[in-house]
Amino acid sequence: MSQINQEIVTVKFKIAEFEKAQQSLHTTEESLLKQKQRLKIILEQLLKEEKDLQKLETGSFSSFFFDLIGKKEQKLQKEKQEFLSAKALYDNCKDSIEFISNEKEKRHAKLLSLGKPKADYKNLITQKENALKCNSEYLAVIDLITQEKAHINELKEAIEAGEKAHRKVQDVHSLLNSAGNWGLFDTLGGGLISTAMKHSKIDDANRAAQFAENYISAFVRELADVEQFSDAKLKLDIGGFAQFADFFFDGLISDLFVQSKINNSQATVKNTEIKLSRVLSQLKKSLSESHTKLEQSKEQKAELLEYL
Repeated sequence: MSQINQEIVTVKFKIAEFEKAQQSLHTTEESLLKQKQRLKIILEQLLKEEKDLQKLETGSFSSFFFDLIGKKEQKLQKEKQEFLSAKALYDNCKDSIEFISNEKEKRHAKLLSLGKPKADYKNLITQKENALKCNSEYLAVIDLITQEKAHINELKEAIEAGEKAHRKVQDVHSLLNSAGNWGLFDTLGGGLISTAMKHSKIDDANRAAQFAENYISAFVRELADVEQFSDAKLKLDIGGFAQFADFFFDGLISDLFVQSKINNSQATVKNTEIKLSRVLSQLKKSLSESHTKLEQSKEQKAELLEYL
C-alpha cells in the first residue's frame, strides 16, 4: 500500500505542474493573438505611410503642389520619418510574434512531456479503491456519501414541488384580493356590474384554490420522503361562498356577509402562503447543509484514498 501511496503523491505534484504549464500556454496563446491583431493594424498604417511617400516621390499632384510652394523637401522628410517609424513598429511587432511563437512551442512541448497526470491519478485512485473495499472506515464514508446524495435529491424534489404550490397559492391570493376590491365597491352601491365582477373573481378564486390544493397535496407527498419534514401539516381551505346571496337579498347585510367571507378566505390563504414559505425556507437551509456534509464526506474519502 505504501508504494501506491507514494505514486499518488508523485502524480499529484505532476498534476500541479501540468496545470501550471497549461495556464502558461493559455497566457502565451492569448498574448500571441493580441500581437497578431496589433500587427495587422500596424501593417495597415505602414502601407498608408508608404503610399503617401510614393505620392511625393513620384510626379503626383501632391508632389507638384508642395514643390510649387517650396515645401516638398520638408514634407518628404516628414513622410519618410512617419514611414520609418511605422516600419520600425512593424518589425518590432514581427519580432515579438516570432519570440512568443517560440515560447508557445516550448510550453506546448513541456505540456506534452508531462503526459496525462490526471488520468494517471484516476487510475491510481481506482487501484486504491479496490484495495480498500474491505476497509470499514472507507466503507463508512462511502455510505455517508450515498445517503447524503439521496437526501439532496429528496430535498430538491420537495423544493420544486413546494415552489409550484407556493405560486398557485399566490394566484389564489391575488384573485381574492381582486374579489375583495370589487366587493368593497359593491357594498358602496356599485350595482349589478360590480356584483357580477365580484362573483366572477370568487369563482376564479375557487377554481384556483382547487388547483392549489392539488399542488399542496403533491408537496406534502414529497415532504413525506424527507425525514425531518414528514409531519409537516399544510392545508388550503377557502370555504364555500354564498355566491348569489346578494342577487336575491338586495341589501347591505348580504353584501357585507359575502365581503366577510372573502376577508376570512384571504386570511386563510395568506396563512397557508406563510406556512409554505416557512417550510421552503427550512428545506433550502437543509439542502445547503446537506451539500456541505456531502463535500466534507468527499474530502474525507479523498484523504483516505491518498493516505490510508
